[in-house]
Amino acid sequence: MTTEMTHQQQSTRLIEAIVEHALQANDLELLRQLAQVLGLRAGHRVLLIAEDADLAVQTLSTEFGCEVEHYRGSLRQLPYAEASFTGALVAVPVSGDLHALARELYRVLQPNGVLGMVAFSVYRDQMPDDPAPVSYTHLTLPTNRE
Repeated sequence: MTTEMTHQQQSTRLIEAIVEHALQANDLELLRQLAQVLGLRAGHRVLLIAEDADLAVQTLSTEFGCEVEHYRGSLRQLPYAEASFTGALVAVPVSGDLHALARELYRVLQPNGVLGMVAFSVYRDQMPDDPAPVSYTHLTLPTNRE
């Protein structure tokens, strides 16, 4: 038996962490699960878009070895050069033009960069008891930037 989790096991653990921890302040379990599923590791430069993120920055830096850039501000025009980041984590309420946000995140991510977004619009009592029906997709950006 291998000690590495399969992608399916990681996805299941991520869903469980989302359901269990998403609405609890300063709980880093969701961040850890998301970072594992996205494959974040030492040497990765990660853009973290979140409000209060001191503990998240520390966790990504110390536990995963990532170089983390914490950003708070407008998502319409991120103040970074094209292909600046290996990964991006978005943990803020997102509204408005989602296509514009996706284009902007695509612009700052390197080819084959990874994107993790935590977005909830339901209350805990509206969540299913069984997290199995929730779907999860691991997005890898294409290498072609045209």
